[in-house]
Amino acid sequence: MQRIIYLSSAPAPLTPEDLGALLAVSRRNNAATGITGMLLYHDQNFLQVLEGEEDALSDCFNRIARDTRHRNLIVLWRDTVAARAFGAWQMGFARMQDLFADPMSGGMPGVLSLHDLARDGLNHADDPVVERLVRVYLRGFPDLAADRVGHARP
Repeated sequence: MQRIIYLSSAPAPLTPEDLGALLAVSRRNNAATGITGMLLYHDQNFLQVLEGEEDALSDCFNRIARDTRHRNLIVLWRDTVAARAFGAWQMGFARMQDLFADPMSGGMPGVLSLHDLARDGLNHADDPVVERLVRVYLRGFPDLAADRVGHARP
């Protein structure tokens, strides 16, 4: 099992429709190839964790590198891992209402609020690399950092 964590930027802000389509296609493609992970998007920036068998992961990452929705792609970490940190595909957004008309309806399964993530963390104690890189990414956004004031990690 391999894991790769990378950063990239979108050339322009993605609309809620763009993000919803990206999530749907990612879930479909990744389910077919055994890829799991998490994609965080905020202020035109992505942080993605992908995990799967080496060949499938390389193919997936090469598609992403060619995708015009990503630029300035930087691999932060790639290594062999004993187990998945994410058993299901997840996507994080700063504002759920940016993707869903009615955030009180519970939204789409697997979609995370970045505000909650900034406050509560991932709680993947078995994978400190993922936890640390996600926290560093989230610290880069002042609007998310404000949510952490007065909140200690459990």
